[in-house]
Amino acid sequence: MALWKQGSAQGRRCSWSRSGPCPACSASRGGPGASVGEIADALRRARRSRPAEGRDDPQPQQGSALGEVLRRARENAGGSESPAAPPPLVQTETQTETRVERGATSTGAREAPPSPADTRRERPRPAEPPPPSLQATPASRTVEVLQPTSPAIVVDDSSAVHQCRNLALRVRGVLEQRGAASVAVTSAVPQEGKTTVLCNLALALASLSGPGRVALLDLDLRKPSAARVLGLRVDQGVDQVLIGAATLDDVRIRVERPSVDVYPAGDPHHGAHQLLGGASLGELIAELERRYSLVLVDTPPALLVPDTHLILQHVSACIPVVRAGHSRARPFKQLMASLPRSQTLGALLNGNRPPRYTSYVYAEGADVDAPPASAALDPANR
Repeated sequence: MALWKQGSAQGRRCSWSRSGPCPACSASRGGPGASVGEIADALRRARRSRPAEGRDDPQPQQGSALGEVLRRARENAGGSESPAAPPPLVQTETQTETRVERGATSTGAREAPPSPADTRRERPRPAEPPPPSLQATPASRTVEVLQPTSPAIVVDDSSAVHQCRNLALRVRGVLEQRGAASVAVTSAVPQEGKTTVLCNLALALASLSGPGRVALLDLDLRKPSAARVLGLRVDQGVDQVLIGAATLDDVRIRVERPSVDVYPAGDPHHGAHQLLGGASLGELIAELERRYSLVLVDTPPALLVPDTHLILQHVSACIPVVRAGHSRARPFKQLMASLPRSQTLGALLNGNRPPRYTSYVYAEGADVDAPPASAALDPANR
């Protein structure tokens, strides 16, 4: 339906039937032109008059009266400036991706799983392991109660235990005066009881000290016996530590009662001097001195192999053992002459017969005195 005739601008009679002036006649007479409100009103009337064609915004054709009105309105408003360009029909890549993401969120689509790299970044970092001195010993390397296989190892509350504790107090006092943290126990020849003296001395010192203060180190690599007489099973030894195949924590056996840490030797080594002559031995003993207040070291017989003299280069002191009724004077003198004088604390007499009265008890209401007991292992000055 046409709103006006196309010939109205050329002097023909205008057929405008609406209220208000005809836009075409006003434009032909040089009037101010159609206002924006009149143009919008004309467009709304045009939409209502053509519902069947399915066009929301009818575009004026070239040469029509409406197109002429719009052209004159643009000229009166601002000259020849072209109207603003409609939004582009081609969407950019960013807009497409944004709409796809919004669509996936609104429809409940499952998001892509994170990549393995993102998972590794979000995973919390594991805690740093504690220092070796603070790491707990595995349960398989811990012994609650010591059960020695040798009857010479005393662990019960007997007179022999008290004698060993008296000896331990004297040895500890001398070591504290010298500022020594490690002591080696040796002998001139086998069968003089150096390993037995070492184990009893270590257990007595452990009972007088706090937990984790005393360590027993078996460096008799040719014939290790400390773990055997204590009744301990050995999986790895300090020989593996010396060659770099294990750590100190791997070979440690912790005894709960009495509290002592044992570092046993593994399989016998006939070339033990090669292991003991390296720099790893000094590092091993230095690490044990850092962890413990006192380190007791078992060594081979000093007159038979050079191993003991290699060990003495890294320990603070040494104690030679002589057995009553067994040791000969000549080997003993040779032993004392071969040991460094500055490191020797004194000789221990093993197997000495204790006196007749070796214990006393407390009677109810009064004390019963007895002659003082003397130690079965007496240190003798050189």
